[in-house]
Amino acid sequence: MKTIQIGIVDDHAVFRKTLIEALSSLCGSDLEVVLEARDGIDLLNQLKDKRPQIILMDISMPNMGGIEATLRMRDLYPHIRVIVYTEFDLEDNIIEMHKLGVKSFLDKQQSIDEVVKAIQIVSEGGFYFPEPVAKVWESYINQLHRQQGDIKLDTKERELLKLICQGKSSTEIGKALNKSPRTIEEHSANLRKKFGVPNKEQLIVSALKNNFI
Repeated sequence: MKTIQIGIVDDHAVFRKTLIEALSSLCGSDLEVVLEARDGIDLLNQLKDKRPQIILMDISMPNMGGIEATLRMRDLYPHIRVIVYTEFDLEDNIIEMHKLGVKSFLDKQQSIDEVVKAIQIVSEGGFYFPEPVAKVWESYINQLHRQQGDIKLDTKERELLKLICQGKSSTEIGKALNKSPRTIEEHSANLRKKFGVPNKEQLIVSALKNNFI
């Protein structure tokens, strides 16, 4: 089995040390902690030289918290997968981090076996969300779909949405609609705002589920 390289981002040094010892004891050489960071700024600085496959990310940290750090990582290091490992406090955190594409969301009260399970699933390209997290996300999606039932699109917006759902790039859509790619990007951003989604993938899903296409 190939060794999984991970990073741990948490502002409590004792917690980081305890977690590393627990993971090492349970996983041995199957898992290697190659990065330890005390906050988001420390993480981004270290990522200039280190490339873990997976980051265990706390949310509430000084200087730069987990949400902002994950947002910046998504643009700079899109291939690094994020597992949130934090204290459950706000449903908004679950929703926001889910929008940013995190692969798992774990409570620090969960067992180390559960953490290892999540790491293994995420390392293989999967997702792992315990039932309480899944329920929060499902409730949010249902509410979003109810809101989207009131969305009205004009003919040009429907045409743009259809091309987006066909997987066309902004350049290709621009040629089809006789618009510049930049204008297409602006119109696409307005569509995402109208649907209340953060990216093209979720826009497509929402458009299909709500029969706009």
